[in-house]
Amino acid sequence: MEFKDYKTTVIVLEKFIDNAPYFHPAYFALARAQLGLGNTKKAQKILKKAIELTDMPDSKKHYLAKLDMLKKVSD
Repeated sequence: MEFKDYKTTVIVLEKFIDNAPYFHPAYFALARAQLGLGNTKKAQKILKKAIELTDMPDSKKHYLAKLDMLKKVSD
């Protein structure tokens, strides 16, 4: 993702998530990549999944803050 090749990042992360659907940081990274492609609604949906999967309070707080920011931007 550091090279801003969001299309490739999305493909790789979706394959990773197929094999490890419980790994919430991958959903957060996928949301960031979707946002890089301009897919705000997809990014919001994916962030919601990351929030569902995490049981770590700090991660949940971070994901909720990002989701809130995206909602404000898309309104």
